[in-house]
Amino acid sequence: MEEKNNNINIDKSLKIIVSIAILTIVIAFGMYFFNFHGSLSNQHEKWGTFGDFIGGTLNPILSFFALIALLKTIELQFQQLKISQDELKLSRNELAKSAKALTEQSKNIQKQNFENTFFNLLSLHNNIVNNLKTSSPNVISTIQRRESVYDEYQGKEVFKKIINEINFEQDIIIQYIKIYEQYQTIIGHYFRNIYQILKLIDKSDIENKKFYTNILRAQLSNDELLLIFLNGVTYGKEKTKPLMERYEFLEPLNVPSKYLGNFQDIASQYNKKIFGQSKSLLYDD
Repeated sequence: MEEKNNNINIDKSLKIIVSIAILTIVIAFGMYFFNFHGSLSNQHEKWGTFGDFIGGTLNPILSFFALIALLKTIELQFQQLKISQDELKLSRNELAKSAKALTEQSKNIQKQNFENTFFNLLSLHNNIVNNLKTSSPNVISTIQRRESVYDEYQGKEVFKKIINEINFEQDIIIQYIKIYEQYQTIIGHYFRNIYQILKLIDKSDIENKKFYTNILRAQLSNDELLLIFLNGVTYGKEKTKPLMERYEFLEPLNVPSKYLGNFQDIASQYNKKIFGQSKSLLYDD
């Protein structure tokens, strides 16, 4: 609004200058004819004298007015240029705001898409755990005969059963490999799904990735963490192990104190970071 008023004032100034210039010309001619009135002469000398009078009188005045008009015109052009620059700056600011809004919107969409996939995989993980089933024979002796019945294990009980079959006082890795081969058809897809969830988090562009790995870890029992610990230095050594180390995935792992010595050799195959603040449980610092 202020710029518009300035333009109007400059236009008025130019009109005033033109009007004064015209008035000056009229006054100059009026003064000449008032003092030297008479009929028009046909002598060249008088016309020359008249021309010298008009030129000497009006040229400096009209030149001055022309200079003033030129300065006003330049001022007007500068103001118009300033208006264009201000409008361009406003346009850039609006574009910047729009770009920022689009970036935020894109981030929100990416986060929403990630979380949809993440929680779907987490739901699949829980379904896998709930559908785990195994059994083992249990011989019952009676007075008449010995009967074989089967103890059924389901869900997280399967992990506890597997852990109970490991003798932690012997070579734990060798025993785990044998047990994994025995239960591979039951728990193989469980470990693969754990890897896929960690991989999804690691490859995404979301912030605070550890928040999501902690959500996954919160679903796991200590028996599961023990098996993941053993799987990480055997079948998951190439892919799963680096991801677990990056996100301190085994921080809450609890190893029975009487077996700590047996676990330290295995723990040394991991980067200490995997155990977070509880790394001293498996390391001699």
